[in-house]
Amino acid sequence: MTWNHRLVRITEDGATTIAFREVYYGGDDKPLTHDEPFMGGGDMAEIEALLVHLNEAVKLPILEETDFSGVPRDEDETNNPQSADSG
Repeated sequence: MTWNHRLVRITEDGATTIAFREVYYGGDDKPLTHDEPFMGGGDMAEIEALLVHLNEAVKLPILEETDFSGVPRDEDETNNPQSADSG
């Protein structure tokens, strides 16, 4: 079995997303299955914008865990800058 990263369009509950997923292929080189998405967007314009941001990110120094002073965002909603704008 082989695999690569591919954009996959999925529609669930009426919402369509396009996301990067690991796609696995059978012996006939046809897509067999895929993993959960790890990056995506609502349309190709969002994917292209994401690629621009990723290209910018690889030009910057790699951050280490010790560079961060706060808790991860998924552990503390108050650490989310967008929550301050919406309240």
